[in-house]
Parts: sequence; C-alpha cells; structure tokens
Amino acid sequence: MKRAVLFDSDGTLVKSLEANVRMFRDIAEMFGYPVPSKEEVWKQMGKVRRDIVESLFGAVTDEEYKKMDEYIDKNFPRYFEEYGMIQPHTKECLEYLKSRGMSLGNVTNARRGIAHVLLETTGIKDFFDVIVSCDDVEHAKPDAEPLVYAANQLGVDVSECVYVGDTTIDEKAAKAADMDFVAVLNGVGREEDFERDTIKIEDLSKLAEVISCMK
Repeated sequence: MKRAVLFDSDGTLVKSLEANVRMFRDIAEMFGYPVPSKEEVWKQMGKVRRDIVESLFGAVTDEEYKKMDEYIDKNFPRYFEEYGMIQPHTKECLEYLKSRGMSLGNVTNARRGIAHVLLETTGIKDFFDVIVSCDDVEHAKPDAEPLVYAANQLGVDVSECVYVGDTTIDEKAAKAADMDFVAVLNGVGREEDFERDTIKIEDLSKLAEVISCMK
C-alpha cells in the first residue's frame, strides 16, 4: 500500500513553459545569443539550470553563466506570475490525497528559490510535507538521490512511494530509485516518449484511481 506520493513540479503540478520561453528569449537578446524557439526551450524542461543554458546557448563562460543565473533568480518570479499557471485538477488531486492520509512531497530539478516560487504563486505549497530541489542533493534527477532523499525525509520506504512526473528524466529517476512511476501526459512528455509499460494518465484527475490499484 502506498503511503506517500512525490510530484515533479513544472509540467506536472504547474505550467511554466511560456514563462521560460519569454525569459530565455530575453536572456538571449541581452547576451547576444540566437533567440531560441519555443520548441527548443520545451525540449530543455526538466533539466538542471546549467544544462538548460548550455543546451540553448552552447558553452557559456563562467562569468556569463553567473550573470544569467543571477538574472533568473531575480526575475523568474515575475515571468511566472505573468505567464505561469497551475495545471488542471492539481488542487483537487492534492486535497484528495491529503484527505486519504497520504504524505506528499515535491521533488524538482529547479533551484530551491524557484521551487518555492512555483508552489507559492499557485497556492499549493502548504500541501507538501517535504520539498526537495537540486540544491538539496549532490546529484539531481535522473539520479535516484532526490527521490530517495524525499522518501527518507517522509520516513517511508521507496516501495511505499509513487513518483508522478511528465518527462523521461522523471521516469529514469524513479526507475533508478526502484520507485513506482506515473507519467502525466499534459506536460512536456508525450506517450511515445515513455517506456511501454509505464503507467500513463492524461492529467491529475486520474491519479487517485491509479494509486488505489497499486500494491
């Protein structure tokens, strides 16, 4: 029986693609790099920040990256406030799971400050018993460490958890942690991106039913 549900953030609980597109386009113009397309930014979602920057702009210098990093920390909240939103059925799903006595965790590759902005701005932070960002672990997803760390913080075994995410990075992290995984298909990943035997749902309205059938 499952005792805890861990969630990815971006694409799973909230939508920040448009916020990220506009922010990285502004960064490209400020630093003189080619402006990325929406599709190019889309493909980077779920990665840690440095990997996103270097995938979009190439091998930036440490000085450039520091300036970009500072810009993101300072300005992402206003981009998300204007262009971000909560995913459909998120609050209802979290409320139901809490009412059933489930412990809830948020496990994200976002930096700690951004992780909290996503949850606070959409009004769902208080649902979570633990929030694990890439700043809290040595190895980010797709490594198992963030999921194992979250389970330990909740006082449950990984076998008693299920991880819910929208990218193959999430899928690989769950597999590495030997944790059950559910893919949500209204984020970044498409059905064909995930392994054939991965459980897939259209949105979070289907999650409670799926979890109730798990051992």
